[in-house]
Amino acid sequence: MQKLFSLGLAAMLISGPVAASQHCPKLSPGQAYPWQTNELMPGDFWADMLIDLDAKGKPLRCRIAKGNLKNELGFWFCNAMMKDGEYEPVLQDGVAVTGTVKRQMRMPGKRRRDADAAARKRYLAAHPEEKACYR
Repeated sequence: MQKLFSLGLAAMLISGPVAASQHCPKLSPGQAYPWQTNELMPGDFWADMLIDLDAKGKPLRCRIAKGNLKNELGFWFCNAMMKDGEYEPVLQDGVAVTGTVKRQMRMPGKRRRDADAAARKRYLAAHPEEKACYR
């Protein structure tokens, strides 16, 4: 009897995530959650950055074109884009060349985090089948 119980428990544990994942939307890297918006809110930090790339797409230099960053945040934004950013090479007439790409980076403020938490709660109340997707 205990063996049967163990098999049943194992089947539930294995089938639970599979059943939940059938309802989960597939998000691509960098894509916002369904309840999030792209609008800037007061308190959000942002920067338009210009990143110089070599012909292979490796970042060479970063600079802030505009934004509302304070203190050393610009350094940390550029540092992240230089170390962790992955870029396609700039193409000119089908040939990879050195060039510059523009990217925007944002860091949410308290108002944004609170708005996202409330929107997440409303979204999951309206879509209970997706609760297992966003723990």
